[in-house]
This record gives sequence, structure tokens and C-alpha cells, in this order.
Amino acid sequence: MELLQEYKAAQTIEGPADSPVQDQELHQVPTKWKPPCSNFYKANFDGAVFQDLQKAGIGVVIRDSNGEVIGALSESSFLPATVEDVEAIACRKAVSFARDLGLEKVVFEGDSKTIIRAINSDFTCLASSGHIVDDVRTLALFFNSFSFIHAKRSGNAVADKLAKLAKYTHSKVCKAQSSESYPNSETQVFDSNSLKIGSMGSEETPKPHAVFLPYPSQGHLTPMMRLAKLVHSRGFHITFVNTEFNHRRLIRSKGLDYVKGLPDFRFETIPEGLPPSDRDATQDIPALCDSIRKNCLAPFKELVLKLNSSESEVPLVTCIISDGFMSFAIKAGEELGIPEVQFWTASACGFLGYLYFTELIKRGIIPFKDESFKYDGTLETPINWIPGMKNIRLMDLPSFIRTTDINEILFDYSGSETRNCLNSSAIIFNTFDELEHDVIEEITAKFPHIYNIGPLSLLERHLPENQFMSISSSLWKEDSKCLQWLDKREPNSVVYINYGSMTIITKQQFDEFAWGLANSKHTFLWIVRPDVVMGDSIILPEEFFEETKDRGLLTTWCPQEKVLAHPSIGVYLTHCGWNSMLESVCAGVPIICWPFFAEQQTNCRYACTTWEIGVEVNEDVKRDEIEALVKEMMEGEKGKAARQKASEWKKKAMEATNIEGSSYKNFERLIKEALLIGE
Repeated sequence: MELLQEYKAAQTIEGPADSPVQDQELHQVPTKWKPPCSNFYKANFDGAVFQDLQKAGIGVVIRDSNGEVIGALSESSFLPATVEDVEAIACRKAVSFARDLGLEKVVFEGDSKTIIRAINSDFTCLASSGHIVDDVRTLALFFNSFSFIHAKRSGNAVADKLAKLAKYTHSKVCKAQSSESYPNSETQVFDSNSLKIGSMGSEETPKPHAVFLPYPSQGHLTPMMRLAKLVHSRGFHITFVNTEFNHRRLIRSKGLDYVKGLPDFRFETIPEGLPPSDRDATQDIPALCDSIRKNCLAPFKELVLKLNSSESEVPLVTCIISDGFMSFAIKAGEELGIPEVQFWTASACGFLGYLYFTELIKRGIIPFKDESFKYDGTLETPINWIPGMKNIRLMDLPSFIRTTDINEILFDYSGSETRNCLNSSAIIFNTFDELEHDVIEEITAKFPHIYNIGPLSLLERHLPENQFMSISSSLWKEDSKCLQWLDKREPNSVVYINYGSMTIITKQQFDEFAWGLANSKHTFLWIVRPDVVMGDSIILPEEFFEETKDRGLLTTWCPQEKVLAHPSIGVYLTHCGWNSMLESVCAGVPIICWPFFAEQQTNCRYACTTWEIGVEVNEDVKRDEIEALVKEMMEGEKGKAARQKASEWKKKAMEATNIEGSSYKNFERLIKEALLIGE
């Protein structure tokens, strides 16, 4: 009743209607809400600060010249730097909301004199809010006529109340359907639990709608799909956005029915901007990164606008969850007024390593003067000045630092994308608190809005059984027959080898691995992608097959989680990709590390020192070393100790993803705090 009384009081109409002229003087400040001129609409906006929760609230109400409400919204976001930022964001949301409603003539009214003056001036004088003010000016050009007017708080009471309600509601929107059905302002109640306009026949609040945008490679698609399924299970409508190239690969791998999705879990595509390439080969990574940076923002924004158009049959997009290597989505979210969250699909220790790329430059460590750093011992240099990272050498930082040119695309892209993550509303990590405790503490000191919700493969076990459980995002056809082959092997007797989805090796390296495995005399399952050998066909001599007869199986791809969980697996020879590392931890399987690139070197170091679950292969791989390490991990004391540690980490991972565990609770917080859904 209190809210109803406040709402009615705010609707009191006194004085002349506001003029829609854009250069209205600021001293003409309404003290009571006044309707706009005939054929105009008025959008009132306001922001609220919840310092105790480190959150901000935004409220918008739009009414016609009769004072009838045609739309209202209330939503929360993380607290920006200043109060002016909150007001600027509220203004941008009001403009975006009015545009979504298809309005042509709008008066925008807020109680921040600073923001109104900045919008109406010829230049922007707000250091932190300047880009938001620029967005407002750009969005306003879509209207036939518009003005921005300052009002006192007493003339902005409803928007103020809606902003304060966001402390409890997270994100709620109500829109009238036609002029005949506009609710009468004298009889409406905004329910603080649902924020629906309480009238007979009003529609149910639509589902929240999350758009997922993965980086287009297998190692990023897999965790993004897992997260999408988890969010879907909490009542969200999901749009999963693939690049056109990967969309075609998924059709070949999974069939056309896969990409049709479900009514509330749909697939869309955007172009990646690259020329056609081999149908099932991994795309050129530097070229892909460069193309994403230059070409993907516009088609992604266009897609989201299409989803939010009046012709669309899906709910309005309420949040965007994009890969940490697709940070253009942050800008898209800002420009469209949609909250955006980054999902860092790699390790937290890798993330911290990327953040310190700029410090390496400041200290004069990189770029290297010439290629001699590769063999003169430079990479052995201890790095003891990165908080949260212990026992790290230069060679253990992400491999893109190994350059003589800091403008090289992979160095520049990985560093800048990681830093850009700090501009998002929140960052999600596929890890758990205990596994990367020191690193997580350091990241939190720089950016407090993080959610560690991994391992997702274990959190996924809480999903209800339904038709979606079997959906995976594998870009290659999986050979499940290898599981039957494993069924015939003794426990802990098989060496599993998989270099992941992106590793490329030379023919010489391939041969060294082959003969190291053969000479170890141990049984092995070896995953060999068709494109794994650089520019060469995969041919092994007849002698190799004679030597490994009845104890070796080669196949092109497999259901890795099921393989690692199989009791016959004794050790995993891995490229140290983060999905593989976590899946090994979840299965309690020790590892032999041969990192290829990116943060895999960092993962390797942590596995071998901090977590004590693995041993490292020299970069210049030799068959004798492979033979020795396989024997040590399968038969020796190091292998027993690593297996014991892996078993302990498996238990901790299970505990983290139990209902009372840290990752489970963090996922609950993610839904409530960052993805804008209320209880």
C-alpha cells in the first residue's frame, strides 16, 4: 500500500506540459511530474546506489501524454566508479528502452543535473561517464524528436522507486502491448517481488534470456556449452551463438537436428570474417583472432537487436555471457544497454599470467632482442614478483611472451582481451577455490566480482535428467568404440594420449612419441587428429604396429570424460589444456605434461609443483624420455605419489561441487547477482 500511495502521489499533474525542444534551459526544473506534449512520450530514469551490496539500481518508467504507463523496468548491476556513472547508465537504459518500444518522440527526464548538462553540451567533461554520454547521444539519433530535461527528485519519484526496488528484483521489465491496453496509472501497483503492473489479464513475466558467445574453438565451446545448460536449468531462455564455420562443423559432427535446439535453447550464428578453409581442420589461430577483433562486433550487435525486435518470438535478452577472448561483447552490451559477463574458460593462473604481460614490457624483459632466448637459459629466469604465483620461471608464463615483436597478434590479442575482462560486470572461472587459492585471491584484489564455479563437468551432475543432457559440443565425431576396447584392460594399465583440439606437432615429434610409447611396453590409447601433424600425413611404419600389436589403439577423437573416468586408465599424456587438466583432476588420473602453447605452460608448472599430480616432458621431445616417464608414472614411486595427489584433488573437486560446496554456492550467487534473475 505504501508503494501504491507513493506511485499515486508521483502521478499528480500540475503546471504546463514540458516542451520537447532539445535546448531547454536547466533552470526550468519540474517539481512535480508533468506529462509531455500531445504525441510525445516521457521517459523518467534514475539510479540508486547500494553501497553495502556493491550494487547499483536502475529505474525507468515511460508514460504517454495522458500520464498512462506504457513501460517500466527495474534492474541491478555491479557498482560503477561514481554516482554520475550510475545516472549515466540509467539514462542510456531509458533511451535504449524507449527505442525498443518503437517510440519516435520522447522527452527524457532525470534528476542528475550533471548528466543532463553533459548530454546537452557540445562536449563531454565527465572522465568516467564520457563514453556512456556518447552512447546516449548516438542512441537518441534514432528518434524523430527528443530532449533531455533535468527534474527534481519530487518530479522523478516513480523512477527513483524503481531504481531502489532493483536491490531486491535484479531485472524486471513490463511493457504494454497497445494503446488500447495501456494500464491506467491511477490503479497500478508495482509488486516489489515481480515488478509486474498489477492489472487484470497482465502477462506472466517472461523468462530471462541469456545469450552465450563462445570463442570458436573446441576447448572454449565445451565449457561454454556446459555453463549454458546449467543456466538453462535455472529457467533461462538460451541463445547459443556459434561462428558460421563451427556451425557447419557441428552439423557434420552431430547432425542437423542438433543445431535446431529446443524452443528455449536455440542456436544462432555470426560470421567470423575468414575465407573458407578445410572443412574439419582447426582454423588459423592468429588469423582468427585478428578477424574476430575486426569483424565480429557489428554482426553480433545485429543479432542481439534481431532477438529483441518486435518480430522476435523469444524473450528480451537480459544478459550476455561471452568468452574472455571475445571481449567485443562488453562493448556490445554497453551500447545495447544489456549486462555482460565474461566467462574465462582457461585457468585462473593463466589469467593472472596474461594480466602481467604489460609489466614484462615495463621491466624490459620482453620483447626479446633475438631468437637466442630459446636456448641460452633466459627462459629459466625466476619470476618472483607476481603476487599469488610461486615457483614460476619465465618459461612458465603463457607462451606468447616468447616473441621479438610485441605487436605480434597472439601476444597483443591475449593480453588485451584479458585486461578487457576487467571492464565487464563480472568474470566467471571454471575452477574451484582450493585448487587456485592464491591466484584467485590476487585476482579478487584487482577485480572483486568473480565467480569460481568449477569444475563444470562435476557441477553438471546436478542437472535434471532430460533430453538435453546428452548434448555435447564436439566438433569431431567421437569414437565411442574405444570404451569397449578399454573394458578389456586391467585397472590402471592404459596410457591415454591426447594433444587436444589445437596442438600441431612435427613429423619428427610424432615419431618420437610413437616409439617412446612402443618402447615403454605399456598398453596405450592414442588420439590422433587428422590435422595434428604439421603439413604432413600421418604415417607410421609397419614395425611400429608389429611392436604394439594387441596393446595399442589409435583413433581420431573420443569422449574424453568417459575415457578418463574408465578404471583402466593409469596416466594421461596431455597438452595441458584447461579442460583436460580439470577432467584429469575430476577422474583422479595423474598426468605427463607436454604443453603446446598459450597458458598451457602455466598449467603444466602448477600441475608439477603446486598440485603435484604430474611430470613434465622436455619441449624437445625424445623417445627415450617418453619411455622413461611412462614407466615412472605407471610403475615408479613418482607415479604412485602423483596418483595419490590426483585422488585427493578429485575428492576436493567433488566437495566443491556438492550442494553445500564453494562452487555450487558461487553458481547460486552468479545466478542471483550477475545474471539478473530474482528469487
